[in-house]
Amino acid sequence: MIEATATELIDCPHTGRALGVRINRKATADSEASAISDALIADIIIAADGAYSKFRSALGTVPRAPVAKSQFFGAILKHAPLPMVQHGIVTLIPNSGPVLMYQIDATETRMLADIRLPLPPDPKSYLLDKVVPALSPQVQPCVTEALQNDRLRSMPNSFLPASMQGQYGSKEGIILIGDALNIRHPLTGGEYQFKARIPVAQLFLRQVG
Repeated sequence: MIEATATELIDCPHTGRALGVRINRKATADSEASAISDALIADIIIAADGAYSKFRSALGTVPRAPVAKSQFFGAILKHAPLPMVQHGIVTLIPNSGPVLMYQIDATETRMLADIRLPLPPDPKSYLLDKVVPALSPQVQPCVTEALQNDRLRSMPNSFLPASMQGQYGSKEGIILIGDALNIRHPLTGGEYQFKARIPVAQLFLRQVG
């Protein structure tokens, strides 16, 4: 196994097929250079470099960038009494996005609250005022304590429709997988556009393992 940073594809000058990648390896104790440039050749290249893939345009299609639709805000709840122990809980919030809760150990529960873009000026106040009152009464004190005392962590939820690979005009020799090719909302599996007038509902998902 070689650990390195892939910088660009190596294409056949005649057919345009991807033949390999150019890489930069970290300098070793015996090397005076800050990085070692090299080339790797392979029959098939698998690109799985995430939502901000530099190789997405290699498919031969118009380069596309993911579009952020909402943002997850996360907190860790202490000793949260979930409605069903050892189950994941998804709560649908009127006029807002879904909230996911699941245990990560015996005493801690991770909460991920989805807020649609554009974000409110103060996401923490928004969660306290709009989201917490719609949660199960038994978990509200734990959520309020976590939001008031801990720093919120966030990550964008992006949308990127899939592209057909292997079609006419698509580059041969390279396959994109994962978020490099296609991005869906992690909870809904699609482009998240909840309508506002839904009742509060809870879905209980059996925790596997």
